[in-house]
This record gives sequence, structure tokens and C-alpha cells, in this order.
Amino acid sequence: MKWKSDNSDKVWSVRLLIEGEQASVAHLKCGDETIQSDVTITFDKQSGSIYVNDDGKKLNPKITKVGDSWWVTVSSQTFVVTEALHNSKSTTEDQGGLTAPMPGIVRQVNVDTGQKVRKGQPLMVLEAMKMEHQIIAPQAGKIEAIHYNEGDRVEMGSVLISIFE
Repeated sequence: MKWKSDNSDKVWSVRLLIEGEQASVAHLKCGDETIQSDVTITFDKQSGSIYVNDDGKKLNPKITKVGDSWWVTVSSQTFVVTEALHNSKSTTEDQGGLTAPMPGIVRQVNVDTGQKVRKGQPLMVLEAMKMEHQIIAPQAGKIEAIHYNEGDRVEMGSVLISIFE
């Protein structure tokens, strides 16, 4: 997958090898430069936290999906990252599905199945990493399905609500 940061025009290419709850960086390039790194990423389901081990240096980044971007805070620095090739539009979002930006718990569902919604309308509140995240409608349409109820635990990338025009 190719990504770019808001503070640079450089495109990063990353390929991960996933084994259980851990991912290892198999390929990391910035532009034409290959970067040698021994990076592993571990997800702790119990705490909902992501841990990165970079050549023995342990990091606990905070990651939040905001619109089409991912906000990544590491060591008091925040980077806004978007997918370079697809302008960060996910296929589920293009089809009206809304996904969880990170693991969390559904705290509030503001809509019902069959309800018409407008673009930007708050649909759901997800609590993740001790913060509340508003899940908003990316487009106007009709709620076709609500996949999770209040109190349900969701994994990152889970489709929360489906909207169709």
C-alpha cells in the first residue's frame, strides 16, 4: 500500500506480513529509497492499543481516522496520513459502508434502519482509546443496516453502518 504524509510530498510504500496479533514490516520504501528496518506492530485486543517495536525502541502510537485521513501521534508529533493512490477513499466507504477507525466500543447509535440521513449527519459515537469519535454520514442516503448496537465491541475496519442513496 502507498501512503503520503501531509507535511511531505514523499510517497511511502509499505508491505506487512501478518501473523496472529503481530505484523512485521516486510518492505518499506520512501520514494526510490529502500529503508532497512526491523519493525514489528502488535495489537493488544484487551487494551485496544497498538505497539510498535522499531529496532528495540518501543512506541505506542495513537491512531485516529478522520474523514479520509489517518491521524498518527507518535512521541508528541502528529502526522496526517492519506492513501497515495486512491486519495484514501476506501471501497466500503464508496459503497456507503462506514468502518471503525480503530478498535473500540459503540457508545451511542443516533439513527434507525430505514432512516434518511444527510451528508455530515452524526450516526454513531464510538469510544476508542479513551476518546469519543463521531461516525458521520459520508453522503446523503438511507440507512440500510446498523451492524452493531450500543455496548458492542468493534475491531478496527469493522463495517458499522451501511448507507445507500
